[in-house]
Amino acid sequence: MDLHVILAYGLTSESDVVIKHKVKVIFQKIQNLKQSAYTYIPIHLYIFFMSAAYRRKTPGRVDERKSELERKMAELQSALQAERRDSVCNSDPALKAELESCLDENLALQEMLDRKKKELNETQSELTQLRMDRENAEARARDMEDQLAELQDELRREGGSKTLKQKLEEVLRQRERELTALKGALKEEVASHDKEVEVLREQYSTDMEKLRSSMEQVSQSHAGIESERLRVNVSIRSLQQQLEDCRDESSHWMEQFHATRDELRTTKQELLQIRLEKEEFEEELKEVQDKVSTMKQQKPDTGHTQTLSQELQRHKDDLQKAKSEVEKQRTAHDKKVMEVISIKKSHQGQEAELKYEIDRLKDQLQKAREDVAKAQEKNKKAQLQNNASESSEAEIALHSEVRGLRSELEEANRKSSRLSQEIRELVLRVEDTEKDKETLKQTFSQLEETKRQQERALEKLNREYETLTVSSKEEAQILRVQLEEQREKARKEVQETQRHGKDAQSELERSQINLRRLEEEDKLKRVELELEEERSSGDDDGTSGPEQRSDRSAALRAHAGEILQAGPGAGQEHHGETPEGAEECVADMEGQSRSSAGVSQLESKIQELEEQQRTEESGVWSGN
Repeated sequence: MDLHVILAYGLTSESDVVIKHKVKVIFQKIQNLKQSAYTYIPIHLYIFFMSAAYRRKTPGRVDERKSELERKMAELQSALQAERRDSVCNSDPALKAELESCLDENLALQEMLDRKKKELNETQSELTQLRMDRENAEARARDMEDQLAELQDELRREGGSKTLKQKLEEVLRQRERELTALKGALKEEVASHDKEVEVLREQYSTDMEKLRSSMEQVSQSHAGIESERLRVNVSIRSLQQQLEDCRDESSHWMEQFHATRDELRTTKQELLQIRLEKEEFEEELKEVQDKVSTMKQQKPDTGHTQTLSQELQRHKDDLQKAKSEVEKQRTAHDKKVMEVISIKKSHQGQEAELKYEIDRLKDQLQKAREDVAKAQEKNKKAQLQNNASESSEAEIALHSEVRGLRSELEEANRKSSRLSQEIRELVLRVEDTEKDKETLKQTFSQLEETKRQQERALEKLNREYETLTVSSKEEAQILRVQLEEQREKARKEVQETQRHGKDAQSELERSQINLRRLEEEDKLKRVELELEEERSSGDDDGTSGPEQRSDRSAALRAHAGEILQAGPGAGQEHHGETPEGAEECVADMEGQSRSSAGVSQLESKIQELEEQQRTEESGVWSGN
C-alpha cells in the first residue's frame, strides 16, 4: 500500500491500473529477493527517481510530503532489514557478502540522499535569500532611479545656469573684443585718415549709385502702387456698377416674382373656375345618367340619343380645353422656374467674380505692403551706410538723402494708409454686397418657397385633374357602355322593326292579292248580276231564242275566263268555268270584302314604320 501511494504521488500522469501492476511487480521482486539480491537497488532507485520526478513536478509540495516519505523510507528500511536478517539466516556466505555490499551501497545512497536534502534545504534558503536580496535590490534600484532623476533635473538646471553664464561671459568677451577692435580701428583710422578719405569718396560714390538705384526702385514701386490703386479704384467702380446692376436685376426679379404671384392667384382662380365647371360637369353627367336610366325604362328615342351624344362630345371638348389650359399654365410655370434658376446661376457667377476680384485686390495690397517694407529696409540700410561714413559732406548729403527718403517713406506710408482706408471702404462695400447677397438669397429662398408652393398647388391641381379625368373617363366609359347598350337595343329594335316591316310587307302583298281577288270577285259579281238580269229578262221575255242566250252565256264565260286569267290562280284553284263556280267565287269575295278597310290602315302603318326605321338608322350613324 505504501508503494502504491509513493508511485501514485510520483507518477501522476499514469492510471491506477498501471500503478497497481507496478506495485505487484515490486512486491514480487521483493519476495524473490532470496533468488536475486540485486533487485533491491533498482527498486530503491526507481522509487527515489519517481519521488524526485514528483518533486520536480510538484516543488511546492515537497516540504509537505517530506516527513511522510521519510517515515515510509524508514518503514521500508526496517522491513528490508528484517527480510535481510531472515535471508541472512537462510542464505549462503556469498549471498551474505553481496547483501552486505548492497547494504553498504544503500547506506551510501542514504547518505547521499541526506546530503542532497541538506543541499536542497540550503538552496531553498539561498533562493529565499536571493529573492529577498532581489526585492531589496529592486527597491534600491527604484530609489536610485528617483535620485538619478532628481540629480538629472538638478544637473539640467545647473547646466542651464552654466550655459547662461557661459553665454553671458561669451557676450562680455565679444563686447570686450569688439571694444578693443573698435579702439584699434579708431587708432588706425586716425592714423590713416587721408587714405580713408579717398576710400570714403569711392564708397560714397558707390553708395550714391546704390541709393539712386534704390530710389528708382522706390519710385517704380510707388508708380506700381499708384497704378494698382488706380486699378483698384477702377475695379471698385466696376464692382459698384455690378452691384447696382445686381440691385436692378433683383428689383426686376422681384417685380417678376410679384407678377408670378399674381399669375399664381389667377391660376388659382382659374382652378376654382375649373372646379366649378367640374361640379357642373358632374351635375350634367348625373342628369345624363338619370336620362340614361329613364331611357333604359322607356323606348329609345333617336333624337334623345343624338342630343346625348352631342352633349358628350361637348363635354369632351370642354375637358380637352381644360387640359390644354392646364398644360399651358404648367409650361409657363416651368419657364418661370427655369428663368429663376438661370438668374440664380448668374448671381452665383457674379458672386464668384466678386470674390475673385476681392482676393486679387487683397493680393495686390499685400504686394504693395511688401514693397513698402522692402523700401523701408533699403532706407534703413542707407541710413546705416550714412551713419558708417564719417565724411561731413557725405554725412550732409546722406542726411539730405535720408530726409528725402524719409519724406518719401512718409508719403508712401500716407499712400499706404490711404490704400488701407480705401481697402477698408472696399471691405465695407463688400460687406454691403454680402448683405445684398444675403437679401438676394432670402428673396431666392422666398422664390424657392413660392416655387415649392406653386409646385404643391400644381401637384394638387394635377391630382384633381387626374381624378377629374379618371372620373370623366369612367363616366365616359359608362356612357360608352350605355351607348353600346342603346345601340345594341336600337339595332335589335331595328331588326325587330325590319322583321315587322317584312311581315307587314308580306301582309301588304297578301292584302294586295286579296284586293285583286276582291276586284275579280267584284267583276264576277257584276257578271253574276248580268246573268241574273239575263235570267230575269229570260223569264220575262220567253220569246227570245236559245241562240241569243247561248251567245250571251258564251260572252260571259269568255269575260269570266279573262278575269280568272288576270287573277293569279284564284279562279283556277277554287272556281270552274261554269256559272255555278262564278257564284261560289262571288260568295267567297263577299266573305273577304270586309278586309278592304284594314288594307289602307296597314299601308299607313307600314309607311310609319319605314319612316321610324329611317330616323333610327340616321341617329345611330350620327352617334357613331
